[in-house]
Amino acid sequence: CVVAEGAVRLQAGGQLAGSCLTLDCAVRNVRRWQPALPLADLLAAASRAPALAVGLNLGTIETGKDADQVLLSRELSVNQTIRGGVAVWSRAQ
Repeated sequence: CVVAEGAVRLQAGGQLAGSCLTLDCAVRNVRRWQPALPLADLLAAASRAPALAVGLNLGTIETGKDADQVLLSRELSVNQTIRGGVAVWSRAQ
């Protein structure tokens, strides 16, 4: 597969094979399309709900849970990624 014309396409033939939409972009899209939706509900729909759907107890910040987090800017762009309590990526890098 290759990314071409904003989509994932098969290298041979160019047929659509998937999407290259990132989750932060999807969150920004929903925020733009549904501005009255509470931000907490939007972020839960993008984090906790999918985790629970596949049987993972993630998506909330609580004692005893993995310290995996994505820190977003006011514009909902990723500023930092934390895995196991350790910053593994930062926009400032």
